[in-house]
Amino acid sequence: MSTKIITLTTDFGTADNYVGAMKGAILAVNPQATIVDITHGVAPRAILQGVYLASTSWPYFPRKTIHVAVVDPGVGSDRQAIVLQTPMGFFVGPDNGLLSAGLPGELRPEEAATVALTPPFRAFALTNPRFFNETVSNTFHGRDIFGPVAAHLAAGVSPAHLGAPIDEIVALPFTRARRANGGVLGEVQHVDVYGNLITNVRADMLQRERLVLEVKRARVKGLGRFYAEQRDIFALVTSDGWLAAALPNGSAAARLDVGVGEPVSVSFE
Repeated sequence: MSTKIITLTTDFGTADNYVGAMKGAILAVNPQATIVDITHGVAPRAILQGVYLASTSWPYFPRKTIHVAVVDPGVGSDRQAIVLQTPMGFFVGPDNGLLSAGLPGELRPEEAATVALTPPFRAFALTNPRFFNETVSNTFHGRDIFGPVAAHLAAGVSPAHLGAPIDEIVALPFTRARRANGGVLGEVQHVDVYGNLITNVRADMLQRERLVLEVKRARVKGLGRFYAEQRDIFALVTSDGWLAAALPNGSAAARLDVGVGEPVSVSFE
């Protein structure tokens, strides 16, 4: 089964023309494409945040969807532009670790590294200018390379036509939280629009009944089930399986004055 769905995950924001220009480049190649915005609110150059937001969205799309991700501080340098082909779909973007959101956990390293790909995972360097815009800038590969390539894939072009196969890609860890002294040490990996502090601690690292979460000056015991049953900052597991701190009818991030990268610790008493 093929699909004409193309998703976009970027750090472009919506105040400028970048998103519109990239969509225009896609539709100029393939007017039948269905374009879905996952987010353009990744913090500028925040590759790990892009990995988090992409990896918690991409699995819900039909197989063979084409996912474009552009958080690309190395644009114009010698970093490769690639397409990653997996059973889940195609992933188009810079080879800087962002596309590791399309890899299963067992292929993700403990630290940033290049990882070897084995079937059914394949990757190709985007080197065939036939599938790019006529003019390619040094600073906007989303419009000039990634968007047009995605449009061609959605039209049925084989990824093998886009460039030479490559054996490995850059991958980033699925989570950097680690066990220590009988607990878990991690950090805030994302602050959502509600001010929830989403950590990089997975639910399977927790002993739920005895949990104590500490973030900055807050220390909360146990796990709540949902927002309406709470009155103050509490811990919960998000719908995507991450430990988070939340403030009902308010912002935990604002209350505690913390953001992405804030250390967190979990103990079990």
